[in-house]
Amino acid sequence: MRIVSSSVLLLILLGTVCFAQAESGAYVAAAVKSGSIVGRNSLIAGGRAGWSFGKKIFLGGAFYSLVNEVEMDQKDPLTNRKLLAGFNCGGLELEYIYPLNELFHGSILLFMGGGGLKPKAKDLSVPHTSYYGQSLLVWEPQVNVELNLTKLLHLGLGVSYRFVTGVDGYQGLQNKDLSSVNSLITLRFGSL
Repeated sequence: MRIVSSSVLLLILLGTVCFAQAESGAYVAAAVKSGSIVGRNSLIAGGRAGWSFGKKIFLGGAFYSLVNEVEMDQKDPLTNRKLLAGFNCGGLELEYIYPLNELFHGSILLFMGGGGLKPKAKDLSVPHTSYYGQSLLVWEPQVNVELNLTKLLHLGLGVSYRFVTGVDGYQGLQNKDLSSVNSLITLRFGSL
């Protein structure tokens, strides 16, 4: 988790520099992404925060976690039941928004971070095997179209592709099993 602590330190440092500018803005946002993990439909939700750098470029951080049950093909040897996938990731985001003051505007965003995959038993009330998780590197470029609902409230729709590395061979999985095209919806609150 050394990558995460370094990322947090970098985020704080760059956030401080951004706030020192005369023309700054900040936001917090909730995002939900629909895609696939291990070949099954997945729903990933998370939160984002960002600070402007020159009113068009935003630097921020985000954390996302799998919120629905996704069965893996692997079975727990004690219960002979399929395991569930546990997935989360967090890191830095760099976003360019244009044209900023229009009712509709677009953005290009790059998420760069670390994450983890950990199989877990479906029923924790019975004896089950405990698993160590696998650390991963996640890169996710995305393109969004956003609507200014009010001056401080913005609704966005987008598409992204999650590139995952570091999985190959873990529990019989490959990087492509966690990489996926995603559609997403974002509700952003703050000044842009």
